[in-house]
Amino acid sequence: MIIAVVIAFVLYGIYQIPRIVKKKHWSDLIVFSFFFAAAFLLSAMFSLGIEIPSPYKAVEGLLNALNLHY
Repeated sequence: MIIAVVIAFVLYGIYQIPRIVKKKHWSDLIVFSFFFAAAFLLSAMFSLGIEIPSPYKAVEGLLNALNLHY
């Protein structure tokens, strides 16, 4: 399954990144690269069966630290 994830991300990167570079949208390329890497990391972890923590717990901890309860 990890091979399918890698192939899918490589193909999408080959398709999308040259378009951004050709238009010289450097800030878009930085943002795209950040989210692309995050999505790849989460997809790879999921396909390898690694337990991914819920983002709700991080948000809940932040809300508790800021003393914001609802």
